[in-house]
Amino acid sequence: MSYYILPSYKHYWQSSPDLGAPLISEAMTLNRFQDILSNLHVNDNGAIPKDNKDKLYTDRPLLETLNNQFSILYHGTR
Repeated sequence: MSYYILPSYKHYWQSSPDLGAPLISEAMTLNRFQDILSNLHVNDNGAIPKDNKDKLYTDRPLLETLNNQFSILYHGTR
């Protein structure tokens, strides 16, 4: 989804030729994606700061861990 950016994640499942991404819509249904998205939380929702502007707050610890591991384990050719 970061490669082919659309206004909303729901647009990836559209059937119109200017929207939609068959690679994504054939991999899983929109309902399945929404179920995963609604249940994927690795941070405490009760501890969200009042002035939070981080849309990925609930998943930030997982993202930071993955980014750290990727930078340690991957050594590009450039």
